[in-house]
Amino acid sequence: MLIRRVCREGGTVKKKANKRQPSQDRRERILDVARALFEEKGYQGTTTAQIAAAAGVPEGTLFEDFRTKRDLVFAVLERDIEVYLDFLELQLRGIEGALNRIRKFIWSHLYTWRRRRFIARFLILEVRQDPGYYQSHAHDLMQRYNEDLMGLIKEGIEEGSIRADVNAEMVRNVIFGGIEQTALHWALKEDPFDVDTCTKELCGLVFRAIQA
Repeated sequence: MLIRRVCREGGTVKKKANKRQPSQDRRERILDVARALFEEKGYQGTTTAQIAAAAGVPEGTLFEDFRTKRDLVFAVLERDIEVYLDFLELQLRGIEGALNRIRKFIWSHLYTWRRRRFIARFLILEVRQDPGYYQSHAHDLMQRYNEDLMGLIKEGIEEGSIRADVNAEMVRNVIFGGIEQTALHWALKEDPFDVDTCTKELCGLVFRAIQA
């Protein structure tokens, strides 16, 4: 969510606003460079010195925006997840029926992980072992994402397309587990998968078990 500050007219305030802009541009440039390096070299294989050099800033300047490399990777994840959630919202618009919406949810997840290996690799393999992840905004966004899928499953139960006796949490876990297993070899070895085929197979398996 973007919070817009409304400033009064005045020379002093305008000058402060102008001074903040280069800092924001620098931060975005650091995030862009960091994501590219993390994707290429992995978290452990990337140093803050490499990120700073690629971004064209002194290493000390990098720590003005991010206290640690861990904070930096969480910020990269946060930005990518926010972009994905906006993308998912657009994908679900105008789609009627909970099962059709769940199918699109699964497709969108696999499509994004296929295009952005960084997200798959870090969420499946790296950040979950870091206790700091569970206090990060990136984790809060993923919790919201989990709730979105739960909402679709409950919507299906209410409309009668999903059996009333199914355990919604178990269905959610099966869907996310299927997605992660599908993307695991991609995250580990860049072994690609076909998004449409995998969506069809996962939906077929899950829907046969839960359809009313």
